Amino acid sequence: MIVSKILQQTGIVNHGFFNKKNGFSKGIYKSLNCGKGSLDNKKNIKKNLNYVKKKILSKKKDITIF
Repeated sequence: MIVSKILQQTGIVNHGFFNKKNGFSKGIYKSLNCGKGSLDNKKNIKKNLNYVKKKILSKKKDITIF
């Protein structure tokens, strides 16, 4: 995970920039796919999102993915 020093200094934004490594998705989605609109297995998307939330220390029910 890559973090921005500027965003960290704000103290109000939990964030992280991720690549496709360490994901639970398989096949053509083999990555850290967090796209709820994709045709990937929904359980894998949920696992990927939970992985990201844990990494950025988010306690929110849902997070925004860009």
